[in-house]
Amino acid sequence: MNENKLNLAPPWVEFFHKIDELFKEDPDVKASYDDDSKAITLLVEGAAKAEALTVLLPAERTFCNVTVSVKVVPANVPRSTIGLFRDAFNGNPAFSYAVTLDNVFSNPISYVVFAHKIVQYFNDDLSDPHGLESTLYEFIADDIFEHRDGVCFSTDTEEFLE
Repeated sequence: MNENKLNLAPPWVEFFHKIDELFKEDPDVKASYDDDSKAITLLVEGAAKAEALTVLLPAERTFCNVTVSVKVVPANVPRSTIGLFRDAFNGNPAFSYAVTLDNVFSNPISYVVFAHKIVQYFNDDLSDPHGLESTLYEFIADDIFEHRDGVCFSTDTEEFLE
């Protein structure tokens, strides 16, 4: 018996396939799609090409009740600015320093390093009978900050080396 299975893609997936097909042969552009967030991301080598695609492609496309976002990310510059984190934590004793390492797998990676201190705060999630949560600043930052591609959080270990 010959069974034909027909899989129909929703229009937003078809939209991704069109973008992917248009740039499939371009070695400077890599397209990806995340179905959970309904986001199309184009990783682009070269600032001029990335800027042109940012202007030419729509930032969002709506299909009935589904909105797909289109993001162009330059591959050769940090995806998140470390300066924002420096500005946000300026003068905060929880912050130790921020550093960017260049040429790591062709993309710079930035680290926001926090002071080594165990932080304890009230949290009534029943994981502790006293209603307390004990953690590090880096884990708190990891939970609360969004849109931080290319930025990692860490804890300062300099105190242990002395």
